[in-house]
Amino acid sequence: LECAPSDRLRETIASELRGRVVEACKCPHANHVLQKLVLLLPPSSSQFIVDELLAGQVAQIARHKYGCRIVQRLVEFCPGSQVHRLVECLVPEAGMLSRHPYGNYVVQNLFQHGADDQRRRMAEALAKEIRFLGSESCGC
Repeated sequence: LECAPSDRLRETIASELRGRVVEACKCPHANHVLQKLVLLLPPSSSQFIVDELLAGQVAQIARHKYGCRIVQRLVEFCPGSQVHRLVECLVPEAGMLSRHPYGNYVVQNLFQHGADDQRRRMAEALAKEIRFLGSESCGC
């Protein structure tokens, strides 16, 4: 992907993953391809990844060993307006995600890159569960 001479060629390669994003998120190899696509393509060309995650179980992908990486890259490299709905699906799950071995990385990432209002709501949700977070080995 990095050696492709144009975004158009990268988009052609990306089109092969349309309809398979959730499956690719769970693959130890394909997740790296998705991450590279998010890094290298213009954000508008990554919209199909956001859309397919929204059609599936976003919180489930955020808890997956490899899927959590895709959610993090999207939040880091796509405009807030593009991933707003995706993040909104995760905010109510912040408590559960923060205690999960992989989901906690997504919560940390959302605190770094999320919108102010989303971060505030996550902090409020986590404050209500502070007793449990301290006792969890992977609580963030």
